[in-house]
Amino acid sequence: MIDPRRAQLSFGDKLIAEEVDGLYEEWMFHADAVLADEVIVMAAYEALAKRHRLSRTRGRRGFSAEVVVRLLVLKHARNWSYAVLEREVRVEVRGGRLMRSLPNEIVIGRYHSLFVECDSMPDVLTVTALTEDGVAMAIEHKSLPVGGVQFHPESLMSLGGEVGLRIVENAFRLGMPVND
Repeated sequence: MIDPRRAQLSFGDKLIAEEVDGLYEEWMFHADAVLADEVIVMAAYEALAKRHRLSRTRGRRGFSAEVVVRLLVLKHARNWSYAVLEREVRVEVRGGRLMRSLPNEIVIGRYHSLFVECDSMPDVLTVTALTEDGVAMAIEHKSLPVGGVQFHPESLMSLGGEVGLRIVENAFRLGMPVND
């Protein structure tokens, strides 16, 4: 089932609003204008609905039309190819609760080129996994039980040695006391 739009809570608007303030780039305001255009979003919705005749009312929820448009805008704005958007990446694990009990090096599936630049990261965050070329793939808040990854731990490319499953399990345990 698809929706034209789906309300999505923003992590940046709530828990770490101060830390992400000022990270918006100029081109992102133009992307927001495209996403606010109902004609564009509804055109994507109609195209998605044609993929299967019951797409509007049946099945599990898929990406909303707005998410599809957002991805297309990002791809166009950054001139990304699909080769850049989807690949296996070697990652150095640097500790932290989210990456706990993992080998020092893992291979993950990366499906985009978005990333947080380590130099611009607020002091309250720490990098817990890094690619060979210095891109942060996992970060954690230093005092709150909050962490995030810049890849899909559930993807087939990230499941080698059950790495992805361990990361998901660790995410569920972020707020719990550590029992080593």
